[in-house]
Amino acid sequence: MVALKEDDPDIAELFSRYNKWRQIYGYAGESPPDEAVWDNGRLYLRFGYPYPDWWAYILEGADDGRYCVLRASTERSIAPIESSMGIFSQIKDAGKFLIYGVAESLRINCRLDPLSWKWDDAGLDPQVDAQIESDRVVKYVLRSNPDTYFIMTRGDMRYSHILPLSYDDLDAQLLEGFPESVTSRFNAESR
Repeated sequence: MVALKEDDPDIAELFSRYNKWRQIYGYAGESPPDEAVWDNGRLYLRFGYPYPDWWAYILEGADDGRYCVLRASTERSIAPIESSMGIFSQIKDAGKFLIYGVAESLRINCRLDPLSWKWDDAGLDPQVDAQIESDRVVKYVLRSNPDTYFIMTRGDMRYSHILPLSYDDLDAQLLEGFPESVTSRFNAESR
């Protein structure tokens, strides 16, 4: 593991986007996730910490220059159990994946259809190639820029839709279906 740099502009962008979604939780009448925190060079986006059954997304740097997203959970465990969610070639794509996860949780809490259903129905994003690496692992590569990719378990094809999106495009899709009382406040603050 390589420590992430707190002053990296891509990390700053992720913090900004995460804090916007924390505000959207409040606009929607839900308790927001905890503030993002650093611990040993890793970025934690926690939900419910330090209470029992807290969970988190973790972003860490890998020795090979890529970025790993993990999920930690204390459900039925005293110590957090970590599992890998994916390996990303760029922080911004890992960041979009994290924002998707945070926002998708809110969509479900608000009884909106998960965006993943739409993406599951669409299959592989047409701007992305799926390169089978093994019977369990797929590398999703942006066709217009082969250096932009992520590696995940087979069956996670819906996430291919994140790769070609900007943060703004992703936010727009994640906000679909929310009432105007939520979206108008988000749009007013985004100006």
